[in-house]
Amino acid sequence: MKLALSDQNCLTEGWRCLVLSLWVSLGHLVLQADPTLSFNRDIRPILSAYCLECHGPDGQQRKGGGKQGLRLDTLQGATEDLGGVSAVIPGDADASLMIQRILTKDADDRMPPIEHGKSLSLDQVESLKTWINQGANYEGHWAYQPLTRPSIPARESLGSEPTHQSRHPIDLFIVRALSTLQQNLTDRADPYLLARRVALDLTGLPPTVAEVDAFVSDQRPDAFGHYVDQLLRKPSYGEHWARWWLDQARYADSAGYADDPPRTIWGYRDYVIRSFNANMPFDQFTIEQLAGDLLNHPSMDQLVATAFHRNTMTNNEGGTSDEEFRNVAVVDRVNTTWAVWMGTTMACAQCHHHKYDPISQEDYFRFFDLMNQTQDADRRDENPRVELFTESQLDQKTLLQKRQSHLRSSLETMTQELQEAFEAWESSLGPPVVWERLSSWETRLADHSSSQEPTALENGAWRLPGSSTPYSATWQSKTKSVSFKPMTALRWSLQHEGASKSSAQEWAFSTPSLYWTPPQGQVLPGRYLRISLPGKQRMLSLAEVQCFKQDQNLAPGSQVKQSSTDFGGAAERAIDGLTDGDYHASKSVTHTSQSDDPWWELDLGRSEAVDRIVIWNRTDGGLYSRLDGATIEWMDENRQVLWQHVWKEAPRVSVDLSVDGRKQIPLAGVILSYRDPSTGRLIRLESKGKKGEPWKGSLPPTQVMNLDLVFEEPLLPEDGGELLLQWEQLQWSQEVSWQAELQRSEDDRLVTLARLSPDLWSILHLPKEDRSEEQSKHLASYYLSIAPALAEDRDKLQSVEASLASIKPYTSVPVMRALAPDQQRTTRVQRRGNFMDLGDTVEAGIPSIFEASLDQPPRDRLALARWLVSNKNPLTARVMVNRLWEAVFGQGLVLTSEEFGSQGDLPTHPELLDWLAVEFVDSDWDIKHMLRLMVTSEAYCQSSISSDPGYEEDPANRWLGRGQRVRLSAESIRDQALFVSGLLSEKILGPSVNPPQPKMGLNAAFGSQIDWKTSEGEDRYRRGLYTTWRRSNPYPSMAVFDAPNREVCILKRDRSNTPLQALVTLNDPAFVEAAQGLARRMQLAQGALLDKMTFGWRECLIRPPTLAELQSMERLYQEALGYYRNEENQAIQMAEDPIGPSPEGVPVAELASMVLVANALLNLDEFLMKP
Repeated sequence: MKLALSDQNCLTEGWRCLVLSLWVSLGHLVLQADPTLSFNRDIRPILSAYCLECHGPDGQQRKGGGKQGLRLDTLQGATEDLGGVSAVIPGDADASLMIQRILTKDADDRMPPIEHGKSLSLDQVESLKTWINQGANYEGHWAYQPLTRPSIPARESLGSEPTHQSRHPIDLFIVRALSTLQQNLTDRADPYLLARRVALDLTGLPPTVAEVDAFVSDQRPDAFGHYVDQLLRKPSYGEHWARWWLDQARYADSAGYADDPPRTIWGYRDYVIRSFNANMPFDQFTIEQLAGDLLNHPSMDQLVATAFHRNTMTNNEGGTSDEEFRNVAVVDRVNTTWAVWMGTTMACAQCHHHKYDPISQEDYFRFFDLMNQTQDADRRDENPRVELFTESQLDQKTLLQKRQSHLRSSLETMTQELQEAFEAWESSLGPPVVWERLSSWETRLADHSSSQEPTALENGAWRLPGSSTPYSATWQSKTKSVSFKPMTALRWSLQHEGASKSSAQEWAFSTPSLYWTPPQGQVLPGRYLRISLPGKQRMLSLAEVQCFKQDQNLAPGSQVKQSSTDFGGAAERAIDGLTDGDYHASKSVTHTSQSDDPWWELDLGRSEAVDRIVIWNRTDGGLYSRLDGATIEWMDENRQVLWQHVWKEAPRVSVDLSVDGRKQIPLAGVILSYRDPSTGRLIRLESKGKKGEPWKGSLPPTQVMNLDLVFEEPLLPEDGGELLLQWEQLQWSQEVSWQAELQRSEDDRLVTLARLSPDLWSILHLPKEDRSEEQSKHLASYYLSIAPALAEDRDKLQSVEASLASIKPYTSVPVMRALAPDQQRTTRVQRRGNFMDLGDTVEAGIPSIFEASLDQPPRDRLALARWLVSNKNPLTARVMVNRLWEAVFGQGLVLTSEEFGSQGDLPTHPELLDWLAVEFVDSDWDIKHMLRLMVTSEAYCQSSISSDPGYEEDPANRWLGRGQRVRLSAESIRDQALFVSGLLSEKILGPSVNPPQPKMGLNAAFGSQIDWKTSEGEDRYRRGLYTTWRRSNPYPSMAVFDAPNREVCILKRDRSNTPLQALVTLNDPAFVEAAQGLARRMQLAQGALLDKMTFGWRECLIRPPTLAELQSMERLYQEALGYYRNEENQAIQMAEDPIGPSPEGVPVAELASMVLVANALLNLDEFLMKP
């Protein structure tokens, strides 16, 4: 339920404060005459400060007492028999060992030990003695007690002459506390200041003058309530409160650590903004962020919500352990979850039992297990991710997917006509392929890396030596054409015999290349060879470049250069005669820096008739693909391109290119097969490597292996031309001899066979009666995919799928995704927090102190999230209403809003805190309701101006006897300046932006730029919430005003006051531009000079200015005007840099003078503070 309130009481004028009279030395209010001490209020803070570090919950570090050490945070531990004595003897303080040791004169026995540098005051000792004499009553920690709704104090119980007649529940609790001190609430704030205050608190922006004038003139009793409702409906409300939440979520647009690369995660920020504007219940908000992926059929928004815990940092630096930093991320998730929802510092228990709160190290890692079962693993690609599409895109995708489904169904249906066509097609492929042996050919060894030379045998065979170190070799088989017939394929048939007759030979070789050289190849004399790599941010590496004139390599000794050099990879390395492509081992590979369009160039010094170019690639680390897309150009002395070759895919090791008319023959496919000697069946081998990587396989000794190279188009050779087959034998170590022959075929069925996958090829070569049902279905399904009768539908499907592929996401977001049940990680206690030093295995759960009331502890993130917002957990509601209170009142009812454990402060108004917490839950976790409830109280509406006695008695305003005047947040300071200048963009949501910032000309770690390119158009003037948040380099002007870097969860920002802050608002380009914008609005406002001054004043401060304030502005203006009329260049700079040219018809000296006035307004203390 929601509490219905009358806003009339919020408008009632209050009485003046009475004189404060009663304050105890510990800062705690004595609310009743009963002298009985409270353990939580009076004793626990003393024990936490002086005793529990050595005598608390941490059994591993506990000192004194018996075997388990002396424990003072429980009655059982404090009263344990220590050999006839106890630390605490209820009812007898003098006999209690704790009191004796505190008061002893013996330095060796005194507690706390002298070396700790702490000692109790006499008042504290007396409190301990009184407590023991009263029975040493222990109480459970206040924050862990179940929530119950306290009764609202009766108005009549607060005295016969209360200053205020408010019936607002918040006021009744606060006035009761103040009346005990003979104080009361301060008068209500000026309505103009109050209107500005609540607008800044709820939206982060000031109201417009028109909105405030309408509120001030509104005579309805609930006028202020209507005004608040108007603010809560604004989109700026969601933006402002999203900023508050993003601190807790440690949201940033970078991954963190030293290199701190960009991270695309702004879709999560937009989810938070939308959630606040939609007033999503906080329990749902919690569940979606912690476990949205575990919900049944989660929506895209619910998946995006889980990015809350993907805001952890990832370390992309080379050489780091992904598992170590994945573990660090899980630790952060544990600590953040407890900090945000439980207000508890959990980090202590990572290395040892918590010294002050009842949380063991085992408890910590049981909770750790809940966060340890997700797929993310500190990867640069940030996977798993989800892609986001607009509503119109999703509608379009739905229509296309329906069409796609219909077409696929049609293409998968075997009709009678298609069945007959399928059988005919299969029959046509049945007869064996006829191969004809080529007689005129030779095989030569082009290059090798063996320490021993392979041997050519008399019968045309080769013997390869064995080697303890694997080596590679490049082979070429070529044949002269005498009278070639048209051919569709070339077969390279190899019979090999290994040294061991009993074991199969392991083969590894690259996909062969086939070249045709016409009979009268034209040699193109040239001088320059250039290898370039088009594209952004690419690196070019070459192992060796060879330029052959017949058999002579002309490259050594030539002049070479490259676009840049990095990592010592000089251009000369490519002509040093070493072809080993291992960059680190050979130290013979070039390396440019990462740059746009890198290149390498060789100059022979004069024109030469080069007929062949061989390029050796870098081979280590799988980096050969860096050369994908490279362009090779052979140029004459005038640098005119004579010949060009472009690689779609770079060679894995090397490639031999001809510049004499030779061309590579495009292949439809390559078939590697042999006949099984035991069954007589043909076996087709499939490459075990990835695309572009070597073929791998094993064959029995003395077995014949056939490699069929099937052409895309039939080859029509000319007489006298030459075929060249080249392949690379890789990582060879066994002794073997082999003999090969070349065969040709003109069977056009080979194209169809080559395009079959190895499994389909094998099925087709099986007799029908030997095929399984699954194999038959597989072959029929393949036919449907190529059936001529279905070509039209295939074209339609291709078009639909192309349209689907063209719909690109507008962004992507890293998300949480649970591991499959069979992939769940085992979690073990990490001794002293070291992920490599593991102890006992633990099961998922929460600290045992909270499990007592549960039938089943949470075993996954979804159960955890539901427990956090259940009535079994008393902390979440208390913590969140205290944080909301802190946001609007300037400080929490619990001052340590980040710490609700025993080291935190007690609530100043415990019953009010619990009443608000229960109201939050009963309102269905309605944040807007709670904020409205708080800001419509008289406690909130008070003036921040206090009487001297009231300020002296309560300088920190802990008892809320006046309004709280605090400086605005970093974002609000900038947003407010842009708002009053008329520059602020109203655009919400979308990618992060780069507003103006001073140029520094510096690089961060790993060479990344600190400066950025300023966004253009309205993105230059968007709210601070949308500013790119780089952890290693936060936006400078906001960092000066205490904006965090968000490396970790931030529950409460610091507030500092430094001279740098004044320098920012005076000189930062964004604030100067804001002053120029405000000055133009003032200059163009209607009326005389004082009217323009009044306009600017009210835009900034809302309230009307006094005569003295107007006169001060006028004097500043006139003094500046006298100066700028004589200094035109200075006037132009002040008026136009950086905002742009002055409006037509406005004298530049007048505009520059008005900029000074506007700048002064933006630097007023009142402007930078919440009134």
